[in-house]
Amino acid sequence: MVGLRILISALALCVVALPSKGARTLPGPAPSDTLLVDSIRAGQVLIRALPDSLDGRPVERYEPARMPVTGWLVDRSFYWRVPVDAVGTHRFAVTARLRGSVQRAVELSITVGR
Repeated sequence: MVGLRILISALALCVVALPSKGARTLPGPAPSDTLLVDSIRAGQVLIRALPDSLDGRPVERYEPARMPVTGWLVDRSFYWRVPVDAVGTHRFAVTARLRGSVQRAVELSITVGR
């Protein structure tokens, strides 16, 4: 089990270290229940804390829905290594799993400047 975790961590680091071209995204659901807005400069790393509760219910976990290739989730945080050529506004999404088998779409709108 420890070997598997080390392998997964190593693969994740390799993906983060790969050069990227633009802000390609994986397909995911379009509608959202919550919109979070951020801005950042191209070439930087965005770290965004996600809400610990929605609609008065605690969030148990977040799952990727429509993520940038150079982005990832850790617990309640969204990370994105912003490519230098990603100037513009980008929309990504995660799914929040709430207590009581309820899920909510959370959309992130990120404006990238030079």
